[in-house]
Amino acid sequence: MTDPNSIPVTVCAETNRDSAPVGDRTQHSPVAAASYKLLVPIPEQTTTKYGNINAVRLLRTPCSIAADRNGSVTITTILNAPSDLSLVDVAAGDEELSPLESLITTARERIASIVEDVASIYPSVSVHGSVVVGHLIENVVEQLTATDRYSGLFIPRSEDTETTLWDRSIIDEIVDTASCAVYIENLGEYSDIQRPEDSSGEEFTGENRASSNGTSDILLAVGTGTHSVLGAETARAIARHSGARVHALHLYSTTTERQVKAGGVDALSVCEYVLSDVPNVTCTSREVEHVVDDLLAEIEQYDVAVMGSPTEQPLLDRLFATSRRGEPTAESSVSIIMVRQPNDAMNTVYYRWKRAIERTIEDESSDSPTEESN
Repeated sequence: MTDPNSIPVTVCAETNRDSAPVGDRTQHSPVAAASYKLLVPIPEQTTTKYGNINAVRLLRTPCSIAADRNGSVTITTILNAPSDLSLVDVAAGDEELSPLESLITTARERIASIVEDVASIYPSVSVHGSVVVGHLIENVVEQLTATDRYSGLFIPRSEDTETTLWDRSIIDEIVDTASCAVYIENLGEYSDIQRPEDSSGEEFTGENRASSNGTSDILLAVGTGTHSVLGAETARAIARHSGARVHALHLYSTTTERQVKAGGVDALSVCEYVLSDVPNVTCTSREVEHVVDDLLAEIEQYDVAVMGSPTEQPLLDRLFATSRRGEPTAESSVSIIMVRQPNDAMNTVYYRWKRAIERTIEDESSDSPTEESN
C-alpha cells in the first residue's frame, strides 16, 4: 500500500505572469526528451469527494503514452488556498498552512490510493503522486509546465453530474499558457469513471479493473497542421495497450488546392510511419464535400478518436460536448482526445529525416535527408 505520507506536498507562490517574456516560459527542448514525463492534474473536489473514481479508466491514456515512450506519470491534486493567504516563502508543513491541514491530509490519502490502483495495472510505468497548494489553478499549472520538468500535460475531462472534472474555461486558460505538449480527453458517456462494483459490494480488484480498457477501434484524424505526429503517437500508444485497430484518415475538400492535397498525403505518410509497428492499421485519404461534417460523422463510428488541436468551431464544440446524464446519445459514447504539439517541437522533422535516410539506404537514392527536413 502506498503510504500517504510519501506523497510530497509543495507550495506554488504567485508570480507575475506578464513580467517574464514568453520566450523565458518556453524552454522545452526542440526534440522530445528520452524520458517522457506526463503531468496529470486532478481537481481537488474529485480527490476529496469522489474517492470511488475508477482511476484506471481515468488515467488509461496517459499511462498508455508513458508505457509506449518508457516514461512516467505524475498525478497531482491542486489545492486552492484562500486568496488572503500569502504563499510567498511558505513551504509544506509551515504554520501558515494549518487551515489547510485537513484538506492536505485527505488529498494525500486519495492520491496515494490512485497511485496504488494505477501502478498495479501499469507495472512498466513509473507512477508518482503529489499535492500542490496554490491560488489559481491555471497559474499553478503554468508554473509546473514552464520548463523541461514535464514533457506533456494530460487533462481528463467529463461533465458527469456525479464526477465533475475540469470545465472548459479553465482548460482554455491552461492550454493558452502551457508550453509543453497538451492532451485533452473528453471521456465518452460509456467510459465509466466511477469505480465498478457489483451488487454484492465486491472489492474493486484487478479483474474488474480490466473492464476499463475495452477499446477496439481508434480513429486518427490526420490534418496538415503541426499536431499530426503527436496524434499518431497517441493512437499508437493506446493501440499497443488495448490491441485496438487504428484507422488513420485524411479528409480533403473537392475545392482543396493541389499543394494542400499534397501536404495532406505527406502528413498521412508520416503518420503511417509512426504507426508502422502497430499490427492492425489502415490509412485512407478521401475527398468529401464538407470536411468537418464528414469528420464529425466518422468520429461516431469509433471507440476513441484522436485529433490535433482543432481550429474549426464545430470540432471544438464536439470536443467539449457532453449530454445530460440519463440522456445518452451516439456522440456521447465516443472518447475524444485532442493533442497539441508545442510550437518548438521537431518530431515531424525527425520522422521525415529518418524516412529519408531509410529510403536513401534502401533505394540508393540521391535524395538528401537535410533537404527533406527543411
